[in-house]
Amino acid sequence: MAEPAGKGRSNTLGLSGKALERLLGDLDGGCEASDTGRQFVRWSFRNETIHAKFRQPGGAEMVVRVACRNISKGGMAVLHSAYLHPGSACAVVLPHLIDGPTVVSGVVVRCQHRRGVVHEIGIKFNRPIEVRDFISADPFSDSFNLERVDPQSLEGCVLLVEDSDLDAGLLMHYMRETRLRIRRAVSAEEGLALASEGCDLVLLGAGLAEQEGAELVATLRDREHASTVIAIASDGSETTRARVSGVQANVYLTKPVSQETLMRALGEFLIASGPARVAPPPSPDHGAQMLRRFASDAGKHAKRLEDCVECDDKNECREICMQLFDIAKSTGFERLSRMAFTAAEALTASSSVSEALTEVRAVIENCRRVQAA
Repeated sequence: MAEPAGKGRSNTLGLSGKALERLLGDLDGGCEASDTGRQFVRWSFRNETIHAKFRQPGGAEMVVRVACRNISKGGMAVLHSAYLHPGSACAVVLPHLIDGPTVVSGVVVRCQHRRGVVHEIGIKFNRPIEVRDFISADPFSDSFNLERVDPQSLEGCVLLVEDSDLDAGLLMHYMRETRLRIRRAVSAEEGLALASEGCDLVLLGAGLAEQEGAELVATLRDREHASTVIAIASDGSETTRARVSGVQANVYLTKPVSQETLMRALGEFLIASGPARVAPPPSPDHGAQMLRRFASDAGKHAKRLEDCVECDDKNECREICMQLFDIAKSTGFERLSRMAFTAAEALTASSSVSEALTEVRAVIENCRRVQAA
């Protein structure tokens, strides 16, 4: 790419440092109409100097430095000092984290006047990029490329390694509308055995992730059984992050995991990163089965909570309450879900189970009622 015009300035706007940050802050804080049809999430990508080449429809070509506002898998937004015609071919040089400066080609799809000489140029890439190749994303941040994921678009085989029946039931309930084939393992050993038969993705539950996760994932990759791992962490604290970071998962989800977050995480690797294999759809009565299973197991959860009260195990008691909060909400037991969340909050603020005994007892009693009903 030739030497860009405007030599000596960071970009055609002549803005850098705090002045450019103020402008970008104003743009990001403004009221823009949401694009409900947008396919890819926009990632903040503030860069005061991006080398770009534009070829206008008439054939005129120019090489300039532009400032960058954001980027997505499918394109980017840059700031330029003049109008550019939609349809103009372009190429930008992006800072690849491993390969260094990388040329990405595209086309101008919009040019919007912002203020003064500032024009925002929307560029659509000719081929999608992997945004994480250019941005160091926090693997705990739930930052995924796809804005939304249709469950029916998810195909392939997912190996769920989860030793908790409650958590496994919730995750399978979330995936009930997909076309995924889900195989469950309750231990690291069983997970290795099932992975050897083939899978597209491994979903690793919090209990195993924080205990045997690092060794399990290392073995999976050493034997080339799985390349993509999504690990679930019990919470987002620094202590838990440190405990599960050795798993070397592709991304980490923090409990409580919502259905939308799980769908976008699965879509990141089964859709955004390429096509997946076809798998048969799940059983149509899975939701009803999930509800019946939860109701029949409610007594077991009450017993687990009573055991925690007996031995004053605050952490385990809180974990059970958070599990109940997730699954009860998903299966329609709203009152029990609220009680479980209240108890979890009380346990978090207390130093022992006895200090939150009233809230925990309420959860136990409601579990008994669900079982009886």
